[in-house]
This record gives sequence, C-alpha cells and structure tokens, in this order.
Amino acid sequence: MSRNKVENAFYSNSIYLNGERLDKKKHSVTIEDEVDVVRGLNTLNPSFIDVHRVEVLDIQRSRTDPDKLVIKVKRFKRLTIDNYARPWKPPASE
Repeated sequence: MSRNKVENAFYSNSIYLNGERLDKKKHSVTIEDEVDVVRGLNTLNPSFIDVHRVEVLDIQRSRTDPDKLVIKVKRFKRLTIDNYARPWKPPASE
C-alpha cells in the first residue's frame, strides 16, 4: 500500500492492530501481530467486514545494513471477519 493510502485509511479509522483501532500513527508491531485495513462492510452480511490482513511472522535485522529491519509477513488480500469489539463503521460519505 502506498503511504498516501495508508494515511487515508488511518484518518478514516480503517486500520486495526490485533482487533483494536489505531488511534495514533506511531505504533510498533511484533511477531504474531495482525494488521487489518478495513475495505468495507461485507455485501452478503453487513454484520461482517472485509479486510486486507497482514500477519507478522518474523522480524530480523538486515545483514547488510544493521539500521534496517527485514520483516516476513503473510498477506491476505481479502478476508471476511466479524466486526470488531469496537466496531468499524463506514464513513458518512459511503
């Protein structure tokens, strides 16, 4: 995702970390964290939402540049899940 799209998703309250909406931009992730970007309500059942999900599998320092990290992730392009405990709501313009 481009930085611009991430910025827009953050300001529309569509980024969740381990089921909790991110209220601040600066946040660290650790191994086994799940980062979701909400795409919207599921068209077949509006009590569910569709998300893009990334699971963090491993984090290591780069061998060539110790100031950089190499992060191994598993990506789910489209995943349908229950809405969160602090539910996602579509922006008023949708």
